[in-house]
Amino acid sequence: MIHAYFDESAEEKVGHGVLTVAGYIFEEDGLRGLEGEWAKLLETYRLPYFHMTECNADDPLSSENVFSHLTKPERIEAAKGAIAIARKHPLHGAAYVVWQEEYREILEDGGFGCDAYSFLLWSALLQVSKWCITNRPQSLSLYFEQGYKTQSRANDLLQFAIQDEAVWRNKGRPPVIRHSFFDKDASYPGQAADLLAWHVRKGNANVSSGKPVRRDSTALFEDRSIKTVHYPRERLVEIRDHFILKGGTLERAAQILFTPIDPFLADEGAGSR
Repeated sequence: MIHAYFDESAEEKVGHGVLTVAGYIFEEDGLRGLEGEWAKLLETYRLPYFHMTECNADDPLSSENVFSHLTKPERIEAAKGAIAIARKHPLHGAAYVVWQEEYREILEDGGFGCDAYSFLLWSALLQVSKWCITNRPQSLSLYFEQGYKTQSRANDLLQFAIQDEAVWRNKGRPPVIRHSFFDKDASYPGQAADLLAWHVRKGNANVSSGKPVRRDSTALFEDRSIKTVHYPRERLVEIRDHFILKGGTLERAAQILFTPIDPFLADEGAGSR
């Protein structure tokens, strides 16, 4: 069984800036290894969980911040420990990145009924499945952090995509695919995914604004297998044009991709793909 854990990371201003969905892929032994070491890390630093946003907060002494009892050097050491664990145990890392304003302008505003978050989860499903078929042809379980504002929409999309044979016709698929949503505070591999998603988003935002990539980001990424899929403006335009070519309009393309088709209507051509 292959397990893939993903978290999202976005700018504080909702709907703006870089949105990243990123995470790690594990076999059973790697998953158990990470969970054991992560538990020890939390015990060492007296933390209920590890969230990179709180670890890096400008005001970590806030009573709501679980790192408030740690000095800045201690927080740095805790982050180094988390990075070392995240580098050690996964088989592979994956990240999906889009600028939300560009996605909205090119796809959503044109009638494509799929928000950026749901689109990135759909991308993760297809890309990780492809990786499994090529590298580890085993059953696949995907886990995504719970609580995002469009989780219900993303869940519907993933359920349909997993069940829709047309999605997999030319791609092949793992023997079994399932997905669910997790409470990050209680999930150690979910917290490792949080670490990766935060650094990928921060790195992309820094590069875009002409700032250097953080040294701790480089420490997390360097010499590790992390496939990053970017959706820059030109790629989004290509996707839009492809969808319009296939569906006639973006609205119709979204219906074809993400809406279950009534089998009784398929005979009349309504469900053709």
